[in-house]
Amino acid sequence: MKSGQEYQKAQKNGQTSIFDLLKEPSKKYIGIDQIEKIPDIPEFSQSELLAMEKEMLGLYISYHPLDNYQDKLRKITTSTSVGLSNLPDKSKVILGGIINNFKKKSTKNGNLMAFISLEDLDGTIEVIVFPKIYDDCKELVKKDKIVIVKGRLDVAEGKVKLIAEEISPLNKYLEEKLTVKKKEDKQDLLEELHLEISLSNEKTDLLVGLKEIFCTYPGKSQIIIHFKEKKKTMLHVIDKKYSVNINDELLRKIRDVLGNEKVWVEQISNN
Repeated sequence: MKSGQEYQKAQKNGQTSIFDLLKEPSKKYIGIDQIEKIPDIPEFSQSELLAMEKEMLGLYISYHPLDNYQDKLRKITTSTSVGLSNLPDKSKVILGGIINNFKKKSTKNGNLMAFISLEDLDGTIEVIVFPKIYDDCKELVKKDKIVIVKGRLDVAEGKVKLIAEEISPLNKYLEEKLTVKKKEDKQDLLEELHLEISLSNEKTDLLVGLKEIFCTYPGKSQIIIHFKEKKKTMLHVIDKKYSVNINDELLRKIRDVLGNEKVWVEQISNN
């Protein structure tokens, strides 16, 4: 059996036996308030997690940044990276994807150009951006940027590359396409100006005054007058030479004469 002096010496040297430990009084428990709190670290965003996934594995596993844009990309692109191999040299294409990587290079004239690795949902294609185009879009040539590239194919020795002629951010491109479509849709519709006039009114002076207004705003919208007499209505289509450009000022002047409820605009298809 150890003497008190030997026990203290053994403890000091860290050599107490397991039996001695069993005899030792219990160590004091550490209170919860004494435990150092784990710092509250915010969770990584989805884009950060995807970037780390791509960096570590070389590809996206859990989710692809273009997944949310699949339907929109199908409507605005003319091919995919894989489909390009079936197209002839110099074909014009519209491609959408995410910039995986890029390299900048200085030309003999000291101008900068770029070589982009563009990835879509099917594969990857190299995009060559010559100085003039690069100068216009250098702010877009960044890793993980989702872009739309318009360009022409360069097919040589079995290798397919895309020569960029225009690069746009996907969201901006979609907005511009939507704006153009709205304008086209609007052009496909013609407007007719409808006026309601009671036959009980003295029509001569009224029609002369309206004719003067029509002549002040010439345009392509035809005028249709609804002549009302009690429960009957007769429609009269005014000659096209008096067609008008419908705008707020024209409508205000006519409504000053006829009243708000007697003037309205209808749209008809141009087809």
